Amino acid sequence: MRGLDRSDSGVYTVLVKNSVGEISADVTLIVQDKPSAPQSLTVTNVTEDSISLAWKPPADDGGSKVTRYVIEGRLGNKRSWQQFGRTSNLEFTVSRLQEGEKYYFQVMAENSIGVGEPMETTKPAIPRSKFSECPCEPFCHGMR
Repeated sequence: MRGLDRSDSGVYTVLVKNSVGEISADVTLIVQDKPSAPQSLTVTNVTEDSISLAWKPPADDGGSKVTRYVIEGRLGNKRSWQQFGRTSNLEFTVSRLQEGEKYYFQVMAENSIGVGEPMETTKPAIPRSKFSECPCEPFCHGMR
């Protein structure tokens, strides 16, 4: 069947009729797809060379269990994303980052069908030492 999406999932009644008679049966249709974006992506901890992220599962798993999450990041002045890892957990720590650089992150859920849409951080996160003088941890906006 072509042109289906997740909203087409449900119970359908199939009716077969011929000159001898008719019969009907209920059929359950499950349309599978990639999962929707994870929810509530937040920065939970910042060190001088790492940033920890946490999120909630997607609202729609695509009809197939989410098996893992793909974590990507980019420097604030770049457009291309770099993969930092994959995990089956709802949290991940990105390490070996450059202190003082602005980073944006995105997380995508993956199931047996494929990788879904990303959930992105809305503010840059900046790796800083806990001894930094910046008053706006963990989302410093270039203030020192």
